[in-house]
Amino acid sequence: MAEVEVTSSGTAYAIFAMEDLIFWPEGSRYKTLHDWGHYHETYEKIRGKWLIERLKLTRLHVEQA
Repeated sequence: MAEVEVTSSGTAYAIFAMEDLIFWPEGSRYKTLHDWGHYHETYEKIRGKWLIERLKLTRLHVEQA
């Protein structure tokens, strides 16, 4: 679920919760990466379409095995 704030008629900010579970191929240093965090996005309306202007990923917790 995203939290979206329209900051003007042509800009907006959103934050999304995220979780990744990544598996590496056999023989890699790590077998899995499991992490939790947020995507922070800013949007700009250009020619009637909302486009991502900036995207930032923050991780709150990372587990490697």
